[in-house]
Amino acid sequence: MTEPNFKDFNQILSDMMADLSAKGTKLTDLNPGSVIRTLLEVNAAKLEESHYLAEQIINLFFASTTFGKYLDRRAAEKGVKRELGTAATGIVTATRSTPAPFGQFIPKDTTFETEDRTVQIITTADANLDQGATSVNLHVKAVNVGKAGNLQAGTVLKQVGVAVSLIEAVTVAEPGLKDGTDPETDDDLRNKYLAVMRSPGTSGNKADYVKWALEVAGVGGVYVDPLWSGRGTVKVSLLGTDKTPAAQAIVDAVQAYIDPNPGLGEGKAPIGATVTCVAAPAVSIDIAATVVLDGSKTLVEVQAAFAAAVVEHLKTIAYSKDTTVRYSRMESLLLDTQGVTDYSNVLVNGGAANIVIPAGSVAVKGTVTLS
Repeated sequence: MTEPNFKDFNQILSDMMADLSAKGTKLTDLNPGSVIRTLLEVNAAKLEESHYLAEQIINLFFASTTFGKYLDRRAAEKGVKRELGTAATGIVTATRSTPAPFGQFIPKDTTFETEDRTVQIITTADANLDQGATSVNLHVKAVNVGKAGNLQAGTVLKQVGVAVSLIEAVTVAEPGLKDGTDPETDDDLRNKYLAVMRSPGTSGNKADYVKWALEVAGVGGVYVDPLWSGRGTVKVSLLGTDKTPAAQAIVDAVQAYIDPNPGLGEGKAPIGATVTCVAAPAVSIDIAATVVLDGSKTLVEVQAAFAAAVVEHLKTIAYSKDTTVRYSRMESLLLDTQGVTDYSNVLVNGGAANIVIPAGSVAVKGTVTLS
């Protein structure tokens, strides 16, 4: 079968004019604006659309080039699903400066938002501000899924819509709004799918344990350590979708799915396999440096941007073929940070060397201090 050769408008038009001339017809006026040239251009434009659509259809078929709902459908063929993200949850405290003169009902779905209006949260249960009280705690969740809803304790909120008249101030209570996660990106889903496809499981091999763990919602990375504590033992270390150590709830869910009663074969693991699921041990990466700024950003802004770049880089190397945190890469990330023109005295975990991450562990951002 001939390999498809997709062409653009100019190539198609050129081929059509060449074919017409080769046939020796009397239609020789192919100058721009001529009748025959105009007809050929109209046809070439339509054929270009067909070439483009055909190329896109082929791209949508392959996991490496497909995207969106088509990637979801391809991954689903192997039981791999996209993580849809979760909404942050927690408690906020509504207060007033004097005792409430009467009790007031606070209905479920009462809405608050951050002062910059970027995050909205709603109450998840009815509550009451009792007469004589000056505060009440409200259980809430973010309106939208995503890490943006993870608010620090003390964050000031304001009421939206129908106000509860006796409430004067609202702040996020300890330990903050947590567990908000972003929807899985196409690249993350693709990598998860390809990991399953490239390492097919057979009768409880390492690939099987990876596949089983990835079938549990919230798992973003898996490391399998066979025979870690003797014959018949398997340790499964887990990352969350943010490529940091998985939350305990996710670890427990994976344990229950793979081997709820060790060795009895009541989960996915075969009889005789004693499986221990754990959150990946974290290796904190602390970075300090002296920077020279160009004046376009403040030191606080530069430090925040550099810290975010470090987080993104550490995500890319988590459970990859090369998990080493390279000193030179930290330097280049710093120099690439907007607002930085030069740097000196870069220290990564107190030194100027690469940080080797033990197998099964994951590097996470620690302290970032720029001066």
